[in-house]
Amino acid sequence: MLDHDEIRDFWTNSETCGLHRLTALCLKLVLVTGQRPGEVAGMREDETSGRWWTIPASRRGKTETDQAVYLTDTAMQIIADAKTELERLHKRREEQRSGFIFEGRPGAPIKNTGLAQAVLRVREALGDRGVTDERGRWRPHDLRRTMRTELSACKVRPDIAEIVTGHVIPGIRGVYDRHDFKDERQAALEAWDARLSRIVTGQDPDAARANNVLRLEVAK
Repeated sequence: MLDHDEIRDFWTNSETCGLHRLTALCLKLVLVTGQRPGEVAGMREDETSGRWWTIPASRRGKTETDQAVYLTDTAMQIIADAKTELERLHKRREEQRSGFIFEGRPGAPIKNTGLAQAVLRVREALGDRGVTDERGRWRPHDLRRTMRTELSACKVRPDIAEIVTGHVIPGIRGVYDRHDFKDERQAALEAWDARLSRIVTGQDPDAARANNVLRLEVAK
């Protein structure tokens, strides 16, 4: 996982270090939402409604259900910035938009391999402090792992954190408990959004931990 200095450097430098802007925004949304890089890269405008993004089961390789993701203020801003960038690109290309939020080329989304190659290419500018061996460098999927770990730091219940990141709850509970936990998902992502904001601005991320726990309790 990324430590707090790496998170800060990634967030600060990703849009100015030579990455394509849509690639940088896509990577940021992986960290904010905790969803799989491929699911984020393939995001479509028609998958969002208000504050909710529904990833259809057809786009999810490891599960057979839709995934509902609450979009925090930070997530909404990233999506808005991506749409602005798309408008700029399409005016220059004189072609209609395809519906993908993170378009790698006209009519197609950014690919997982493209995300990984982009991160590796600018790893020093992103503040990667991995070992010299290439296997020690962080990859796009590690942004998701980092977010899941930080949910625990936010005192989000483990079962809710697993639901937020799109994992299937195993055993009999996963079979019988069909509640959508939307309030809990929202509270968890808002708590992480607030913590991430403190991390990237150099503040103590644990200073408001008590407030985050209170918010999660109220939402139950």
